[in-house]
Amino acid sequence: MLSEKPVAENVARAEQLIKYYAQNAKEGATWSVAENFRFLNTFEFAKGEVKRLGRVLGFRVKVFGNVKSGTKYFGKS
Repeated sequence: MLSEKPVAENVARAEQLIKYYAQNAKEGATWSVAENFRFLNTFEFAKGEVKRLGRVLGFRVKVFGNVKSGTKYFGKS
């Protein structure tokens, strides 16, 4: 399973998700937390546009991030 971070909008919802994972995860499954893009203003705007437009058959997202040399992520795969 893969979650964005924060895992939820509040602690109560996060606890519900953790409980769900513990009860439903298949053997050998892991739960990972990715980035928090879904709570960025641009993604919140897109969410509103999808609701406004109705049924959306597909979409594409491009995210560009600059990583400064010397940081722990620079030069990593």
